[in-house]
Amino acid sequence: MKKLIHLFSVLLFVGCSSNPVGPVATFKQDGLVISVNAEVADKIEATLKSELLYIKTIAESDFKNELLKTLSSISFIDYQKDNCARGQVACSDKMNDGKIFINQNFFQMPSIEQFTALLHEARHLESQNFEHMKCSKRPEWGYECDESINSPYGLEYKYLLHKFINKKDDQSARVIQKIFLRVNKI
Repeated sequence: MKKLIHLFSVLLFVGCSSNPVGPVATFKQDGLVISVNAEVADKIEATLKSELLYIKTIAESDFKNELLKTLSSISFIDYQKDNCARGQVACSDKMNDGKIFINQNFFQMPSIEQFTALLHEARHLESQNFEHMKCSKRPEWGYECDESINSPYGLEYKYLLHKFINKKDDQSARVIQKIFLRVNKI
């Protein structure tokens, strides 16, 4: 098992309005290199470190590799107050070189939901064309669902199911059920 390497360095990054202005920290661990606004770096680091430790325990190498490959598509996590559509806590933009945007509501969620939101957005950044579609299980949700288990919501579901399969508590069940309803075909 590779030795965990953690390095935070502060850089000055200045650019156009879609780029962050101010200090940036870089998270490096298990082959991932993700930059993030320094003001939220500690929170993001704690979430990533915790879940990466869990990912290392996954025995199925194909699933473990899928998770790490998906996460490696993230180059930058940009924290801004109003950068996603109404109601979203995170969003991504393929045209913006692996950037995921988060807002203040992101940190209102439990850390497992923060991680799966990052995983979800990272899946959008991969080369496949993962667009959301109409929800068949909950039509009132509109176009906030996915067709298959290989989609962004599908990957969230697989991860949560794997992590919580033997847990019997209500919170774990609610988190899994919420994502299950967003995958039309399982």
